[in-house]
Amino acid sequence: MHIKEEKEEPFHIVLLDLQEAANKRIHCVQVPFERGHFDLPFIAISYRWGELDEQMFMTGVDYIAHVISFALKDLYKLCKMIMSEPRLKHMKYVWLDAICIDQLDEHRKKTTIYRMTDIYSQANYILAVPDLHYDHIVDDSARSKTSNTLRQHVAYLYYMIKGDLKNMHQFDKEWMDDLGIPQDISFRQGLSSESVEDLNDEIMELDVSGDGVDILATLGHTFEGLKITEKSQSCKLDSRELKFRHLLQQMHLQYKRYRYKKQIDKRWDELELSIDFLLSNIREWTNRTWVINEYHIAKSKGKIMYWFIQFSQDETPLTGLPFFDYDFKEENEPDYPSKKDHYPITVEMFQLGVRFKGDFADELVKRPFLEMILASRAAKPGDRFHAILPLSQYRHVLEHKSTVSSWNITDMASVRQKLLELMTIQDRLNLLYYCSFGMLAPILPSFVTVQGVSTGSGPRPDVVDMLNTTQSKHNFDLDGQHDKASVELDLSQRLPMLRLIPTCFYLHKLRKGDFHYYERWGRTHEMWAKLGLDPDHDPLVEVSLPLILYKPNGVPLKSAYDFTLDLQLVGSLKKNCWVVFRFDRTPNLSGIIFPREKWDPCHLYNDNRGFHVF
Repeated sequence: MHIKEEKEEPFHIVLLDLQEAANKRIHCVQVPFERGHFDLPFIAISYRWGELDEQMFMTGVDYIAHVISFALKDLYKLCKMIMSEPRLKHMKYVWLDAICIDQLDEHRKKTTIYRMTDIYSQANYILAVPDLHYDHIVDDSARSKTSNTLRQHVAYLYYMIKGDLKNMHQFDKEWMDDLGIPQDISFRQGLSSESVEDLNDEIMELDVSGDGVDILATLGHTFEGLKITEKSQSCKLDSRELKFRHLLQQMHLQYKRYRYKKQIDKRWDELELSIDFLLSNIREWTNRTWVINEYHIAKSKGKIMYWFIQFSQDETPLTGLPFFDYDFKEENEPDYPSKKDHYPITVEMFQLGVRFKGDFADELVKRPFLEMILASRAAKPGDRFHAILPLSQYRHVLEHKSTVSSWNITDMASVRQKLLELMTIQDRLNLLYYCSFGMLAPILPSFVTVQGVSTGSGPRPDVVDMLNTTQSKHNFDLDGQHDKASVELDLSQRLPMLRLIPTCFYLHKLRKGDFHYYERWGRTHEMWAKLGLDPDHDPLVEVSLPLILYKPNGVPLKSAYDFTLDLQLVGSLKKNCWVVFRFDRTPNLSGIIFPREKWDPCHLYNDNRGFHVF
């Protein structure tokens, strides 16, 4: 999708010389960039910004770079690893915004932002480095300790993520050899990462009944002295002593297994902690608004390459090995190895690697539009539209490069309000449902102000599924077949107003009097005057507008609303003036959130003016 431009100005791209950076020098070139006609090979780096002390340096072009996103030493390490990567070592340049955009030149910066999609689309490779801001990550002592643990296992983690069973098997063999674990295959097959507590149970089940304790006390203090070496010797022992010699030998064997399994458990915990740490880096990376744009461009190319600074430390054993790839088209389940053919610990580690790749895929692929634009992080609210609208079904609204600027997006409330203008009715209802979970008094406009809800949280996918399923009868016209849209934003009133036209609604029986909310939110609250409500003469009621009228199993909602998906309003029936507020959160183990005795029978809604929500 290309934004219409009245006249496209000549654009020059700045690229970082890869070889120079690998040699710990910064040198950039500036060349003309024309969409679809750019032959200079380069890699576009996708990463998240950190917050480090400012580093200033000459770029070799006409500006000084000011970098706080990552440490230069880590960029140098990355470029050195790129120069040894089999597919990338012939590349000449890299592009990353912290250096290749003059951050102090607002005009040039804005011009480049408009061309970000073109830059990543034109790149020969998109390389994601979720932990390029490594120094910021390890600024916390706990995370620094975890990173140190990870680096002890970096080679094994590499093969685990790659799913390289052959090398994992060899690493596990050498690790068990170094630990002194007997090479007997049956003994090693009996070892896995099962908990030490399970082995304690095995030891406790050994038969030490009768007068075995006395015999144990007379047979010496070491296990090694208990071995029977000659058949004639065994003849001199009575059956009791033979029994308990065998018992002690079994206890000795179990003790050795216990000791080895503790080491296996420790290693498993360290590797699992390392995998989870890498995944946390990935989640922070994928949750950035511009990163979402970047990996969706990579998706159109079919693959994205990724790497970690923590795998690029000095004297790393991974120099010259291929970076990781995620293939967006590959959906086949991996072939799980058998514990009969491999060490159990190898199979379990392989499964941990599969989990990593599954979680990685969830972050990259399975994210609906509303989650991407609302639950992501952005330096400026308007960046959400610049980065994510081009990826969506709403891309057509970006008619010119100045379109988003003209919307005057200043905060998250203005982001949500603009979305209510642009989106389908299904998405509007999903957004409204998400916005209805505030815990505090409403702030106008109440339908876009989410008070007490985490900024990073997003709308619920199950609401989208429910609205899209053919098994549900909807309470709102989703197809726009009537004269007026069932969910419509009206900006022509004295206040921004949302018009809701449901098929029916439920009236809640007030428990604390018709004037309860005036007392609860304050009789002098400025909201009452803005809404034209008089705390002395305008009683308020509570209503529920279900999103659906039938459950997915086809059971209708009759005299009371007994499903969890609804919009709840507080306001005046007489003046048709409402605010969004979720007043009833009563939990119920049966799944019926609103007990029947709290509701009047269902009211059909025949007023085409709709509920006026402010």
